[in-house]
Amino acid sequence: MVSICPCGNTVKRPQHYGSFCSDFCSSFAADENTSWWNTAGKKQTMFCLGCGSNFDLVFGNRSQVFCSSECNRNIQQKSNWILFNICRILARHPDGLTSGEIARLLDEFAFNQNQRSAGHHIRKLWRSGVVEKVSTKSPAKYRISNPDAHAGVWLA
Repeated sequence: MVSICPCGNTVKRPQHYGSFCSDFCSSFAADENTSWWNTAGKKQTMFCLGCGSNFDLVFGNRSQVFCSSECNRNIQQKSNWILFNICRILARHPDGLTSGEIARLLDEFAFNQNQRSAGHHIRKLWRSGVVEKVSTKSPAKYRISNPDAHAGVWLA
C-alpha cells in the first residue's frame, strides 16, 4: 500500500520516516506553528548528521541530510557510508535491532546487505564502542550507545 505524506509526496522509506517522506516533513509536522498550505520557501532548522551543527533547510531541498557538500563528501566515503547508515538506523530504533533487521532496513538505502555482511559491519562498530549489545541470546540485538550524536562521534 502506498502512503502519502501530508505534503503530497509518496512515502518511499516508511521504515525510516514513518508517515512522512523526509526528516524535513517530520520536523515540519512537529512544529505546531506551521501549516502544510503554502510550504514553498519555508525553512526548518535541522541537525546535521555529519558534523552536528544546525542548518536551515528549505522545503524544496527536504531530502538534504548534511549541512554542506564538504560534510557530505566526508561521510559518503566508501569506508564510512555503510557504517554511518547503520548508526543512523540504530539511532531511529532505540530498543535495538538484530543484524537481520538492520540488513533489511539497509535495503531501503540500496546497500543489498544480508544478515552476515551487516553483522560484520555491526561488529566493527561494537568493537569501537559505538554500538552495544542489548541481548546476548541468539540472534543478538544491538543499539547505538549515543543516539543523539552525529557521524563525527560515531565514526571517530
